[in-house]
Amino acid sequence: MAKKNLWLGILAIMLVFGMTVVGCDNDSTDGGSSGGNNGDIKVFAPSSTAITQITIKNSAGKIVKTDTSRISAKGWRSYSVEAGTYTVQATISGLHRTNYATVRAGGVTNVNF
Repeated sequence: MAKKNLWLGILAIMLVFGMTVVGCDNDSTDGGSSGGNNGDIKVFAPSSTAITQITIKNSAGKIVKTDTSRISAKGWRSYSVEAGTYTVQATISGLHRTNYATVRAGGVTNVNF
């Protein structure tokens, strides 16, 4: 009986150790914008006026990001997207301005308004 308990304890320890090793994140998966097919679009507001809305569309015209929070004058905000070509539309003083961005995997593309 004592021998069975010893082996059961060893088995439980091995199971816990194995789950710990498998469950640890060693940055080998694509969990952020710095790897895989992801990149960032960094939107800069003009020096004199705030941006009140940002809309980012992919090359097929589908909206992939919408942000209605204000970006103050001279401010910026970053948006994580998949690599590709995008249309970035900003609302500044009630007017819509459009710019274009090509994002590479792991890269940052600056868009100035």
